[in-house]
Amino acid sequence: MFLHTQRLLLRNFTASDLEVFLAYRNDPAVAKYQSWSLPYTREKGEAFIREMQDVHAPKQGDWLQLALELKETGVLIGDVVFGVKEEDIRQCTVGFTIASAYWKHGYATEAMTALLDYLFEDVDMHRVVADFSFR
Repeated sequence: MFLHTQRLLLRNFTASDLEVFLAYRNDPAVAKYQSWSLPYTREKGEAFIREMQDVHAPKQGDWLQLALELKETGVLIGDVVFGVKEEDIRQCTVGFTIASAYWKHGYATEAMTALLDYLFEDVDMHRVVADFSFR
């Protein structure tokens, strides 16, 4: 799955994302308001990427996390997530994580705008809610 903005590519994770993914997942400032505990192990990271790399559209009750890559450099800077609610296929929950080195550049706003456009226009979601502790 691919979405893009002026500066970002939202795409499936790949095995080559592992080191950067682990680095920002293990940053205490990034993890502070997230649902994972530290340390975030290599084994968890490998399992996560295996699980996410081939998902293109989540089914009811499932979720999809997409990597955020800077178009200009190809650098992974974080991820966005959306999950379709179990009780209603036209409702979903969204969230995001940005590596601390890329905070305050508008990347989260840009990524979430693209994701919301996709969810409302292409997927025909009726309601989307944000939850910082989604996954």
